Amino acid sequence: TFFESCGIADLITTCFGGRNRKCAEAFVTTKTTWEELEQTLLNGQMLQGTLTSKEVYGILKEHSAIDQFPLFTAIYRIAFEGADPATITQLEYAHWSMADAATSETFPGVYKLPFERDYARLQRKITQEACEQLDEKGYVVLDDCFGRGWAGALLEEMQWLHAGQHFKPNKTQFALTQKGVDGKSQAFHFVKPHIFEVDLHDASLRTKVPELDALFHSTELLQVLTAFLPQYELQFSTSDRTLKLQRNAGHGGCFPCHYDNPGPPNKRKVTCLLYLNDGWKPGDGGEVQLLPFLQQPVTVAPKMDRVVLFQSDWMLHRVLPSHAERYVLTIWLDGARVNAPEDSQLRLTASDLADWFGFLERLRRSPVQRLLSRGVYEEEYYESLMECMQSTATDGCVELLRSHETHLENMKRNAPLSNFIQRLRDVREMNHEEPVYLA
Repeated sequence: TFFESCGIADLITTCFGGRNRKCAEAFVTTKTTWEELEQTLLNGQMLQGTLTSKEVYGILKEHSAIDQFPLFTAIYRIAFEGADPATITQLEYAHWSMADAATSETFPGVYKLPFERDYARLQRKITQEACEQLDEKGYVVLDDCFGRGWAGALLEEMQWLHAGQHFKPNKTQFALTQKGVDGKSQAFHFVKPHIFEVDLHDASLRTKVPELDALFHSTELLQVLTAFLPQYELQFSTSDRTLKLQRNAGHGGCFPCHYDNPGPPNKRKVTCLLYLNDGWKPGDGGEVQLLPFLQQPVTVAPKMDRVVLFQSDWMLHRVLPSHAERYVLTIWLDGARVNAPEDSQLRLTASDLADWFGFLERLRRSPVQRLLSRGVYEEEYYESLMECMQSTATDGCVELLRSHETHLENMKRNAPLSNFIQRLRDVREMNHEEPVYLA
C-alpha cells in the first residue's frame, strides 16, 4: 500500500500541508511550545506527530537502538530538547554515534576540524586593557579567544557527554530567609527546569574527554590575569577553581538574578564564561544579562567562542530564557582576599553621605552591594525567579518566592535601611542611559 493513496501520496501531502506541517513551521519560527500551538492553531486539537515522536524515541531508547535511527532521534531532540532544527540536515556529518557515546569509555578522538591548543592566542586576547576594564567596569567581553577548531572540539566533547547521558539536572542549594519550626536556618534544594551540568572535578568523567581535561589542568588563564591583576591574589591549585559544563535544553530554561559569590565561605573572585553555540542567532535567547549596580543592564549574546569575564562577588547577573539548545563552559577562580569582614557589613558615615556620588561609585565596585540588591532590584529578582521556575507548580518555586518576599519584609521593617534602599532605587530611576546589547 505504500505506493497507493494511503502511502507515499499521504506522505507528500503531510510534508507540504496539514496540521503537522503548519505547527512544525510555527514551532521553529515563533519558538512557541507545542501545547500553545495546539490551542492557537488547532483550537485545542492534539497533534499526532509530536506524540508519535515521543513514543518512538522511548521505544528506541528502551531497546538501545537510538544510533540506528538518527533521523527519529534528531526529530525528537528538536521537538523536545531544544536542539537546533538545522541539525536535521547534518546527520551525515556525525563523527560518532549515540552508541559510541553510550558504550565508549572515552571520546573517540575524531574532531570535525583540525586545531591546536593555542593558549598563546587566549593570552593575547586578555590584554592589560581588557583586565583594566574587568577591574573598573566589573566585566569584559572577548571574542574568538580559542579559535574555531579548538572551541569546536570542546563543544563536540560536551555533545558527546550529553549523548552518553552524563549531564545531570542542575541542583541548587538555597538558604531560605524564613526560619524552621525549631528556629534554625533552613536550606532548600531545587532543580532548575531544562538546565543540565557536568562538574569537571569528577575525574571519572573528565578523563573521558581529553580537551576538556587539558583545559581543567591548564593555568594559562590564571597566569595572564595574575600578571595584570596581582591584587586579586588568584589561587593556582585545582581545588581553588571550579569548571562546570552546562547544557540548556531550551524551552525557556534560564537562571534568576544572583551573585556567583553570595558571601562567606565562598572564595570566588572571577567568573569566566566560554560560550560554545555554533549558529546562535537572535531569538534563540540564553543571553547573560549583567546588572552593574545602579547602572543600565548589559546583555551579552552567547555566541560561539565568546568569553565573558566578570567579578564573581560584585556583579549581579541573570541568564535570560533560552529557546534553543545552549552550551557554556564556566570557570570560577578563587582569590585569597575575598569576603573580608568589611565586605559583609554596611556602614554609612557622614562623609559617605557628604560625598554621595563618590560613595555610589565605591558601592558599585564593592561586594557590600549584595546586602542591598534584593531591595534595589526587587522586581528583577521576582521576574527572573518566575522565568526560571516557569510555574508555581514547579517544586521549589513557592519556597523561593516566599524567601524573596521574607527578605524584602525584613528590609522594610528596618526603617533607615528601607529609606536608604529607596534612595538607591531613585538613583536607578534617574539613569537614562541606553541599555547595552552585545550581539
